[in-house]
Amino acid sequence: MKSLFLFVSTLLVSVSGFADDASRFPFAPAADEFKGDALLDLRSMNETTAGEHGWVKTDGKGGFLRGDGETLRFWAAGSFVLENRPWQPRPLWSEKTMPSLEKHARFLAKHGVNLARMHTSLNPDTKKKPDAKLEALDPLTRDYIWEFVAAMKKAGIYSMLTPYWANAFKPTEGMGFGTDDAHALLFFDPRMKAAYKGWLRELLTTPNPHTGIPLAKDPALAIIQIQNEDSTLFWTISHLKEKPLAMLNAQFNDWMIKKRGASDKPYSLKNIFELTKEAPPAQQQLLADQTEFWSRMMFDFHQETVTFLRDECGCRQLVSAGNWHTASTERLNDALRWTYTATDIQSVNRYFPGAHEGDMSNWTIKPGHTINSRSFLTNPFDWPLQLKLPVNQPFIITESSWTFPSSTASEAPLLVAAYQSLTGFDAFVWFAFDQEQWQPPQSGNGYIKDTQQKFIAAYPDCLGQFPAAALIARKGYVKQGAPVVHEARSLDDLWQRKLPVLAESAGFQPEKADARAFFVGPVEVEYGADASKTKIEDITSFVGDSAIRSNTGEHEINTKDGWFTLNTPCAQGVAAFFKTRREFALADFTLKSGNDYGTCVAVSMDGAPLRESGRVLIQCGTNSLPAGWSESEVAGKNVRKIDSIGRAPWMVEKVRMTVTLKNPKLSKATALDANGYATKVIKFQREADQLTLTLPEDVLHLILE
Repeated sequence: MKSLFLFVSTLLVSVSGFADDASRFPFAPAADEFKGDALLDLRSMNETTAGEHGWVKTDGKGGFLRGDGETLRFWAAGSFVLENRPWQPRPLWSEKTMPSLEKHARFLAKHGVNLARMHTSLNPDTKKKPDAKLEALDPLTRDYIWEFVAAMKKAGIYSMLTPYWANAFKPTEGMGFGTDDAHALLFFDPRMKAAYKGWLRELLTTPNPHTGIPLAKDPALAIIQIQNEDSTLFWTISHLKEKPLAMLNAQFNDWMIKKRGASDKPYSLKNIFELTKEAPPAQQQLLADQTEFWSRMMFDFHQETVTFLRDECGCRQLVSAGNWHTASTERLNDALRWTYTATDIQSVNRYFPGAHEGDMSNWTIKPGHTINSRSFLTNPFDWPLQLKLPVNQPFIITESSWTFPSSTASEAPLLVAAYQSLTGFDAFVWFAFDQEQWQPPQSGNGYIKDTQQKFIAAYPDCLGQFPAAALIARKGYVKQGAPVVHEARSLDDLWQRKLPVLAESAGFQPEKADARAFFVGPVEVEYGADASKTKIEDITSFVGDSAIRSNTGEHEINTKDGWFTLNTPCAQGVAAFFKTRREFALADFTLKSGNDYGTCVAVSMDGAPLRESGRVLIQCGTNSLPAGWSESEVAGKNVRKIDSIGRAPWMVEKVRMTVTLKNPKLSKATALDANGYATKVIKFQREADQLTLTLPEDVLHLILE
C-alpha cells in the first residue's frame, strides 16, 4: 500500500500542450436559441418549476427527497452570471450585451443541472461606500439573489444560497470592530451576529419582486448555507487583531472558569499552530479545552442561526453550516464537521488542482507560469470526493473543479458521477459559470491583457461532459456501495485531536484502515459515539498493487496504467491514458481509441439497460486549449512553462475513437453540435445484435436511436 500511495501522490501528467490546427478542431458555438428540435436537451428531467412539489427534505439516510417524497439527486453548478451590478461589459470579455439570467438558467437545465449555487455576500460594500452602516445590507446583492432564484425556478433548478463571505467584507474603522479583517467575527462578536441576522431577515422576509413571495416561503430556494470559507479552526483565527482577540480571550476565560474553576491568572488562547500537533503532557488538557471551546462556539452559532431562520424568518429551507477547511486535516477536520451537525447538510469547498505557479497564479493564468496537470487516473488520493461522510447527513461540495489549465478535465464529470453515486455523496457544485452560455478563452478578469480565466466550467472539457454524467448521477444508474469504514469517534477524542482511522489528506498514512477504501465504497464517521463501534471491512479482495475495484463491481481504476472503467447495465464508459491500453471491452460497450488521453461513455436515455435501450447517448472528450496556446519543457523539473496563453476559440483535440455497442434495436446514429442539435447522420456497421461506428473527429455527442 505504501509504495502505491507514494507513487500516485507524486506523479503529474502532461498531455500535448500545443494548440496546433492539424490535431485539433475549433470550438466556438453560436448562442443557443433553445429551439424545440434539439436531440439532446435534459430540461425535461427537471420539474416544470423548482419546488412545485413542495420543500426539499432529507431522507434521514444521507439523501434528499422532493416535497412529494420522490428521491431527488442533484447535478449542480455555481454561477456568477449578472452578480456584479450594475452590469457593464468588460473590455476584454466576449459578452458585450447584458446576459439574461433566464436564458442562463435554461442553458444549465439543458445540460442536466438542477441545483445552482450563488456565491454572494450581503455585507455592506465598504469599497464603494466607506461610510456604510454595519446594519445596512448591500441592496444590489439582495436584488441579484431575488432575480437569480426566480430565474432558476422557471427552469426547474433549485437554488442554494450562501449569503455571507468574511473574505469579501472589510469592516471600516467607524464600525468599531478594531479590525478590517472579518474572519471569525461572525462566531463570537454580538454586533456582527446581529447585523448578519438583520441582513438575512430583510433578504428572506421581504417579498421577492420577481415572484411575489418572500424567499422564506419559496421552496425553489432549497438550501441556505450560513457562511462561506470561515472557521475558528483555520489559520485565519491567528490573524485576529488586539480588540477582537481580547473579546475572544475574555469569552474563553469565562468558559474555562465555568468548566475548570478560577485560575491564578486569566486563561488565554494559544496559537492555533499548537492544535495541529501532538500536545506535550503539560499542555494537553488546556489545548483540548481550547479545541472544545472553539468547536462548541461554532456549533452553538450554527444552532442559533437555524433557530433564527426557522422561528424568526419562517424559513423551511434546509440549512448548511459552512464549507471550510482546518489548520490540520488529520487533527481538526472531524471537530469542524461535528460543528456542522447542528445543521441539515455537510459541505466543503475542495478543488483538484495541478501544479501552477507564478505571479497571480491563485486566480489567473499568465505567460511564464509553470504548470502540470493532475489526473485522478494516476493520482486519485486527495481528490475532491475523498471524504468521510457523517452518518445520515447529506454532503455537498459547494465549489470544485479540475482547475484550468488542466489537460485532464474531461475525465472529471464521469468520475464525479460514478463515485458520487457509489458513496452516496449528494452534490458536486462545478465552479464556475461567468457568462450566459458557453465561455471562450478570455482575460482573467476582463481588464488585464495577457491573462486567461482559471476557474471555469463552460468549456468543452467540463460542460461538454455534463449530459452523460448528469444522466448517470440523477437517474441512479450506479449502485451505492456498502460502507467499508464506519468510524465512531467520541467528542473527547475530537477535543484531544487524536488521529482518525482515515483522513482526507494524501499524506496521511493510516495504521488501521487502508486509504484505498475511499474508492471501494462509502467511508462513514459517527460523532459522539464509542470508538468500539468502529468497523473496518477487509478490502483485500478489491485492491491490488495498482488496481482498485468498488465493492459493487461497477468501478475499476488502474493507477499504474492510468485508466478507469464504469460498467453498469445503463451506463458504461472509460477514462484513460490510452497509450497504455488502446481497447476496453465492457459488458455491452467496447471502445478502441487512437487518442492518447480521453473519455468515452455510453448512457441510456430512456432508463432501459444499454442492450435494450431505444435511445442512447454516446459522449466523448479529449482536451481543449486556447488557440495559439504553447508550452515548453523546464529542464530537470516535472513542470512545463506557458509560453503563450493563446486566444479564442477553444481548440479541441480531434476524436479518434471507435465504439461497439450490443443492442439489436438501434438503427440510426446522429452527430450533434455543441448545443444538442443534429448535424449529420453517421453510418455504422451492424453485425447480429451489435453495431460499430467510428466517431466523428469534431463532435462531443451522438444520439443512437
